[in-house]
Amino acid sequence: MKKSIFFFVMCFIVLNSFSQTPVGIQWQKCFGGSNNDKSYSVISTSDGGFISVGSTSSNNGNVFGNHSSGDGVDVWVIKTTSNGVLEWQKCFGGSGLSTLPGFSDLDWDIGFSIIQTADGGYIFCGMTSSINGDVSGNDGSIDAWIVKINSTGIIQWQKCFGGSDDDIAIDIIQTNDGGYIFAGYTFSNNGDVSGNHGNVDVWVVKLSSTGLIQWQKCYGGTNDESFGFDLSNIKKEMSLNATLDGGYIISGATNSSNGDVSNNNGQYDAWLVKINSTGVLQWQKCIGGQGNEVAVDILQTDDGGYIFSGYTNSSSGDVIGNHGGNDILIVKLNSTGTIQWQKCFGGQYDEYSFNIQKTLDGNFIIVGSAEDLNSSNNFSTNVWVIKINSIGNLIWQRSMGGSGVDIGYSIKESTFGQYILSGSTTSSGLVNGDVSGSHDSSSEFNSETDVWLVKLIECNTSTNSSSVINISSCSNYTTPTGQVLTSSGTYVNVIPNHVGCDSTITINYLKYPSVTNNVIINTCALPYIWNGQSYNNYGNHTQILQTIYGCDSVVNLSLQYFPIPNSQNICLVSVNPSTGKNKVVWEKEQTQVIEQYKIYRENTQSGSFDLIGTTNYSDSSVFEDALSNTSQQAYRYQIKYVDTCGNESSVGDTHKTLHLTINQGVGSTWNLIWTAYEGVSFPSYNIYRGTNSSNMTLINTVASNITSYTDNNAPTGFVYYQIEILGPNCTPTKSPYNNSKSNISTNDPTYLGINENLNNQISIAPNPTTSLTTLTVSQEFIGKSFSITDFAGRVVLQGKIQSLNQTIDLQKVARGSYILTVENTNLPGFKIIKE
Repeated sequence: MKKSIFFFVMCFIVLNSFSQTPVGIQWQKCFGGSNNDKSYSVISTSDGGFISVGSTSSNNGNVFGNHSSGDGVDVWVIKTTSNGVLEWQKCFGGSGLSTLPGFSDLDWDIGFSIIQTADGGYIFCGMTSSINGDVSGNDGSIDAWIVKINSTGIIQWQKCFGGSDDDIAIDIIQTNDGGYIFAGYTFSNNGDVSGNHGNVDVWVVKLSSTGLIQWQKCYGGTNDESFGFDLSNIKKEMSLNATLDGGYIISGATNSSNGDVSNNNGQYDAWLVKINSTGVLQWQKCIGGQGNEVAVDILQTDDGGYIFSGYTNSSSGDVIGNHGGNDILIVKLNSTGTIQWQKCFGGQYDEYSFNIQKTLDGNFIIVGSAEDLNSSNNFSTNVWVIKINSIGNLIWQRSMGGSGVDIGYSIKESTFGQYILSGSTTSSGLVNGDVSGSHDSSSEFNSETDVWLVKLIECNTSTNSSSVINISSCSNYTTPTGQVLTSSGTYVNVIPNHVGCDSTITINYLKYPSVTNNVIINTCALPYIWNGQSYNNYGNHTQILQTIYGCDSVVNLSLQYFPIPNSQNICLVSVNPSTGKNKVVWEKEQTQVIEQYKIYRENTQSGSFDLIGTTNYSDSSVFEDALSNTSQQAYRYQIKYVDTCGNESSVGDTHKTLHLTINQGVGSTWNLIWTAYEGVSFPSYNIYRGTNSSNMTLINTVASNITSYTDNNAPTGFVYYQIEILGPNCTPTKSPYNNSKSNISTNDPTYLGINENLNNQISIAPNPTTSLTTLTVSQEFIGKSFSITDFAGRVVLQGKIQSLNQTIDLQKVARGSYILTVENTNLPGFKIIKE
């Protein structure tokens, strides 16, 4: 026979159900014109975009520069950005001057595979029946066509390979020597072709970097080794891949049982051919049953074996588990071609696979097509993507497309968990299922195809999302999925989010005939304008409005001026063990009239306090005194607050920190003396001791009216002490506090604590400041970098200390409290206040 043409009856597929979307459509694009446009291969490019190759018979829409006339086709290359925006497109081919048996004056220039080359350009392979335009050197009828282009699609060289009959290049890779090798089919046995075994053979050709033939081989028997090439239903159904040993593996189909072929199971078998680097056949395998099998795509696995995807309609021999019709067939082989496992995926109708790729997580992803019956009882073909693990178990699957014929020919993982898919679609209309932007909207079941490019992303906890919507309405509410809510309740809807994954929306719906609102507004001055009406006195007012839902809304408006409370009391003051600085803790008033808090510390005059910092009401109610020296003295603190009208409260009660000193008594005894805590009532002091400052244990408790203690059982060597009281349970905004600790005092002469010896190394003045402040340092700090961060850890200013009196400009820094730290020192942070 001249050319094998076979079809498998299309059947319905029953897909597994998933509770969540396994993979989302991040974006999809249709490219083409008013005629047929297809993509057989797509890859990610080094600039982060994508490039695909296929064919077009259009010359409008996205397509221009087509060399063909009538029903002819050109090779079509599309280059896009990472978001699918078209950067450039090129038509390659001629006007077609050959005449094929059964076809008159047809023009067929088609690209089946494209790769990016080491120089940043691209090379594609396919077929041509032209002898003009971009094509020269045609050997007769259809030739295998190899075209090298640069990064913008300019042809650098092109070559036709073949004989007087039809020759097709299906897959191409670049070799380690900078050349290329392609695999395809040949019907010829002259010209560039020698060694044909009869009818159509698998043909492999090794080229130099400029396209010169270095060697060629035909593999097969006296029947056909092909995918049943049919110009009305062109598919890319064979592949070539490099192997770890420097050779190559080829997948396809055969119905021969002689020549290079042995152990055929009947009709067409999936056929695998392993060759060395010079094309010498090392082994071949026929895999199949009593029906037809095709090995469409193959790749080598990490264990040195192989895995191929294709399709089968058998349920005997090497094939088990067929669901009916054609199933996708996945077979794992060892390094010598022995089957390790095989799987069939599908349903009662027809499923095909055209590409398999290993994913970055060690699994495999397969793309093809699956058939179903639509609501009009017509068959609809959808793109089908499945992901399996290393032993062939299904991880997830997704069918996508519209009401027409949608086929996926190529899929590649662009980044981890994200995939680019290309194929064709006849689903027309503005929006048709998953397909939108078709260039032919003539009918729902359009017979003309567009290139369909789809960016997929695997859905997981990071890509899925959830939200809560609270709805109050006096009429029915329609949810994002079209569900009509007629009564109050909680409802859950799942819709695709911006990346196509699950967005779970919880809707708390309250239906009401009318609404009564109580609005409390604190204002410092009258008149007050609200909802277009002026109010000249405090008190309660009523307005009758209408809600956006058309219900009457009775608004009880209460205009108030909240008098500020007399004072704000501290809850506790303590030494922060992680920084060695004093912290002031208070509990916020639950009101919106407070704007900020002011923190004061007693200066060198008894009863005289200085402002040392401010915090906003929205900040944590824990303030750290970065300039306190807790190893030197105790401190007294007060706070007050300022309301939104600018009024200040009186200061609250004074709190005084614990300060501990020790001296040696008789022998190894140690005398402890501390200042009494002021500000709250408490029953007792806890005394802690340890042989290092980070691991101390409770050794005794004394009454709250005692401020000294002699440790008669102190261990020898260095000893560390700390005093603690248990006070009220304070609940500021970040975490609870219920104790106050003193500084750590010790007989260790080398222990400096966190903040000791601080003031004689660095000082900052003025502090607080409105713009400029001076950082005064000792000589050892010259050349060190400093940074100023807010309390959330965000850097607001950086610099280098270049003099003993370094000026710091805070004019562009927002008002608030910040921490200054110096690199490569053990010094703690210094608090800076910008007023």
